[in-house]
Amino acid sequence: MKFRQLRNRLTWWYALPVIALVIAIAVGGVSILLHEAGRGIQERLQLAAQDVARRPEQVRDHYAGAADLIVIVFRRDGAVLSTQTMPPFDRGPRLGAARSRQPGFATGFVLAPFGVHPVVVERKGWRVVVLPRIQWLADILRWYALVAALVVVAASCLAWIIARYVSAKAVAPLVEMANALDRLAGGEFTVAPIRTDDRSELGHLVTLFNHAADSIAVSMEERRRSEAMMRQFVADAGHQLRTPLTVILGYVDILGARSGNADPKMMHVFDVMHIEGQRMRRLIDQLLTLARMDREEEPRDERVLMSSMVESLRDEFAFRLDPPDVHVAIEDDAAISANADELYEALYNVLDNAVKYGAGAPIDVILQRTGGDIAIVIQDRGPGIPPGERERIFDRFYRGESSEGLEGTGLGMTIARRGIERARGTISIESMEPHGTRVVAAFPIAQ
Repeated sequence: MKFRQLRNRLTWWYALPVIALVIAIAVGGVSILLHEAGRGIQERLQLAAQDVARRPEQVRDHYAGAADLIVIVFRRDGAVLSTQTMPPFDRGPRLGAARSRQPGFATGFVLAPFGVHPVVVERKGWRVVVLPRIQWLADILRWYALVAALVVVAASCLAWIIARYVSAKAVAPLVEMANALDRLAGGEFTVAPIRTDDRSELGHLVTLFNHAADSIAVSMEERRRSEAMMRQFVADAGHQLRTPLTVILGYVDILGARSGNADPKMMHVFDVMHIEGQRMRRLIDQLLTLARMDREEEPRDERVLMSSMVESLRDEFAFRLDPPDVHVAIEDDAAISANADELYEALYNVLDNAVKYGAGAPIDVILQRTGGDIAIVIQDRGPGIPPGERERIFDRFYRGESSEGLEGTGLGMTIARRGIERARGTISIESMEPHGTRVVAAFPIAQ
């Protein structure tokens, strides 16, 4: 999940103050309850002490069943005159001196939160001491602590849940913007606007993002429209130019043939006109091919056996007047789903490029599997492509420094990439050591 850490931080920022407030309220509430309970206990001790002072001899009869009080009557010399029970810590010598000191500490520890202290009443010749039972007070204190702990835990869980919900709502616009940016980076330029009721800086940021996304969508739509118009113009212009160019080239050939033994300069003019006319025809044909491949409509796919495609390419170059040395190695074979004409045009341009820049060295064409794909590897032994030019080799009309003096239009590799992509394939170029270029076109195998 995006912005997980930010959401966690926001949750803690929202929840911690609430949890701290709940703990403070719980501690304060328990303190108030203990104080009130202590007042009631102290009043109980006072009443019991006054009652015992009036009838000290009846302590055992009146307070024998009291579960909350300990009442003892002493003489001046310390002898016990009467008691309803002896405190547990006074029974028997087996507790020892070290253990006998613990009840005083435990009594003080338990009585302190209540604000309770033993009540002593002096009379002539005797003394009455009334104090609460420690176990009884400890039970009350334990009950209050348990209730307070449950309240704190429940309130903390509720505060955490609410803080989690609030932080999720706060981060939601950022998550939507991140997803929208991912789609923009992936080429989806029509992004739905992000809805938010936030009126803070985050809401303002969302508004600005929506405006920017709308502007990008409008710009990309205008660009698509312009590109469509340009493709249509190129297609129309190509079709309109092809016929008159064919007629002109026909007349040039006729004039050249009738010139016979004419002036050599005139013959040179005819040759130049013929060469440039053929170059223009290739340029028009490639522009029409690229315009056809740039259409957004899906190609008419068919099942293409890659070994047959490689053999057709080899035969095409073998029938040239000056055939290049093309070595074909079919290590594996598979069929793909593609438009055969477009795929052939794309691979032809890659191989033609290797022949032109291979410096007359042999060209290797290898058909092999790479992972789950079938790949055609075309590698030459030419001077290679500099890294700076390798990044721009698929740009339209781009020709590197090494292309000077070589025939070409700068559209071959553009057509190759577009044709391979329409066959759902990928193309990559890398340099070989010590020299040469390796082009890999990989395609998913048809099921």
